Amino acid sequence: MIVPMKRVAVLVLDNERAEATARLQRAGLLHVEIESAESEDLDGVRRKIARLQRAKSALPELDTRFPRSTDDLAEANARTQELLQEIEARLERMRELDERREHLTRERARTSAWGDFDAEDIRRLAAKGVQVRLYHTDSETFEDVSKNNVFVLSQTKSDVHFVQIDIGQTPALSLDQVALPEQGPAAMSKELSALAQERSAIVGRLAEIAKELPTIEMTEQALLDDLEYETTKAGMEDYGAVAAITGYIPAEALESFQGLAREQSWGLYARDPNPEEHPPTLVRNHPIVRMIQPVFKLLGTVPGYREFDISALFLGFFTIFFGMIIGDAGYGALILLTSVFFAFKMKGKGRGVPDGLRLLILLSSAAVVWGGITGNWFGVEAIAKLPVFSAIIINPVAAWNPASAHNVQLLCFIMGTVHLVLAHGWRLISGLKQSPRVAALADAGWLVVVLGLYYVVLNIVLDPMQFPIPDYAMYMIGGGLATVIVFGQQQEGLGFAKGILKGVSNLMPTALDGISAFSDIVSYIRLYAVGLATLAIATSFNDMALAVSTAIPVAGLGVAVAVLILLFGHTLNLIMAALAVVVHGVRLNMLEFSGHLGMEWIGAEYSPFRKKYSIQQEETS
Repeated sequence: MIVPMKRVAVLVLDNERAEATARLQRAGLLHVEIESAESEDLDGVRRKIARLQRAKSALPELDTRFPRSTDDLAEANARTQELLQEIEARLERMRELDERREHLTRERARTSAWGDFDAEDIRRLAAKGVQVRLYHTDSETFEDVSKNNVFVLSQTKSDVHFVQIDIGQTPALSLDQVALPEQGPAAMSKELSALAQERSAIVGRLAEIAKELPTIEMTEQALLDDLEYETTKAGMEDYGAVAAITGYIPAEALESFQGLAREQSWGLYARDPNPEEHPPTLVRNHPIVRMIQPVFKLLGTVPGYREFDISALFLGFFTIFFGMIIGDAGYGALILLTSVFFAFKMKGKGRGVPDGLRLLILLSSAAVVWGGITGNWFGVEAIAKLPVFSAIIINPVAAWNPASAHNVQLLCFIMGTVHLVLAHGWRLISGLKQSPRVAALADAGWLVVVLGLYYVVLNIVLDPMQFPIPDYAMYMIGGGLATVIVFGQQQEGLGFAKGILKGVSNLMPTALDGISAFSDIVSYIRLYAVGLATLAIATSFNDMALAVSTAIPVAGLGVAVAVLILLFGHTLNLIMAALAVVVHGVRLNMLEFSGHLGMEWIGAEYSPFRKKYSIQQEETS
């Protein structure tokens, strides 16, 4: 269920702003609304976080997660400051090394054509009156150069690298001299090697520091709490001697919050949210239904405060969809056993089983059930014929029964119709509680339209001879659309006749929605199609492995290759089936069902102002 919210405004004395903010943070109930916030303290925290995150980003990723060096926040902060200083110093040194390496690399490339030489020796000769000049020119120009005391060190068809030695009597050539490097190519190579070793040592040290990342993150989380504190304090509205902060709290917590306000001598105003306001969404469900929340978190979807909490229906249908899409009891059993193993492992460590793992146990169980009743175990028909497995097969939907395709498709359309009818039925019941109630009858019309379209789908997609469209189905479709036209545009303050005229003017979109409803029912056939594809891929790899095992004459080699084919093929098939669950199983809930329910998923999650680090500590202790 979506927990009802109250909009509240808290009034405090301006000189008690800091204390009140800290008390609100400890209470951890108020979802704060802040338009803007600026202060020196806030900027200071932002700079600290930016500095820490820059340092974090420079640390290499490690395969192993190391424990924190301390659980004391003061010790963690002190250690983090030491590490930050060291990281920054080593990063600065790395920057210097990289700049020096880039410079030397350019210089070595620029002067390597003259071979190896000692630049210092050339400078000492110059001090004694012997000039060694470096030149580079094209071959054509070189032909006109005086060859007096000129020595060619490197020459190609287009370029000539040479030196001129002057002992005081040879004038410089009328060419641009090449600047002498600070050291020769060999010396530069030696220094580059030393630079590389020093840089490697720094990288190694950063990897050592990365082992203390949990301690750094402990400080980071504390800083994020400080950031939220400073943002809230600075974001309070200023009314002279009084400061105010507004937000939302769960209605069930209002009494407790009022007690806090009385205790702190705050002013408090609370009311129900106005229709134009958008409170945050807090979804609270039974632990069984709560298993589906990891899927919503993965999708990043939150229902709007005034929308529907579809968690229970999503869980139920998603479980069925998962079973049909995976469609293989063998695959389901592997996932189930793995999930149960990790669940017991976590229980053994005294930890609770997370919702995601519990959900995986439920979903894999559905795959085992559906695969069992259809007789699909790793795509091997022989397994389905074994006495234990054959006893649980329901022949009309059995994977190895050619007639089952028709029956499974029919089942998909029935499920799709039920799914969409539930959506419009839910909207109808909800609409009858709102004003104008008469507008809710439009969903009654859509409900009837979906039921009528069910017969059209069976006739067109399955078999027109077996499923002729009954006359009443067309009346249902026509009558339902007429009901939508009459009641679909009725609004508060708008006359009934004007609402009808508005509905008539909206005739074309309504007709298109009717066509869309037809295609939505048809889209549920994807459950059959993807399940069939999973079976086909499994049997193909099985046949391939069998053929290879008999085709290779070397004893044992054929079997080994066949086993590798089976492992690769079934692993790939399972991965593809899992992706299909995300693509198709989620889609049917999030698009088809949610679309007929009118869901837009425009909600913002309820996130109360509180110290998240301290709460995390309590949860892990």
